[in-house]
Amino acid sequence: MHELKQHNENTFEDIKRINEYEQEYWHARELGLILEYTSWQNYSNVIQCAIQACESSGNIAFDYFAEVSKMIKTGKGAQREVQVFAVTLRLLSIQELGGAMPEDLPTPEKSIQQIEQEKRN
Repeated sequence: MHELKQHNENTFEDIKRINEYEQEYWHARELGLILEYTSWQNYSNVIQCAIQACESSGNIAFDYFAEVSKMIKTGKGAQREVQVFAVTLRLLSIQELGGAMPEDLPTPEKSIQQIEQEKRN
């Protein structure tokens, strides 16, 4: 069985880019390498599913995914354009997602430890 490499926060920090508006983003092709996708076609399908999921959840995909291209050199020294998605990181707040803030939730009568203790007895 193929083992995935262990990654940490620095793995993603190393390929992070920052645009002129101080927003963080990552190029999908670089993320694909880290996530060990062996072909762009397979990874491109995953990106398309992520875009659809983003839109299905009521978000605007353009806020998170931007299609960009860049020129790469081919084997004979020529250049060709390749598709690269830029994936932005925009953390949604609990309120934006429609949830209650933790400080607004009621305090339970018993703690988890108390409930677990009662189950054991």
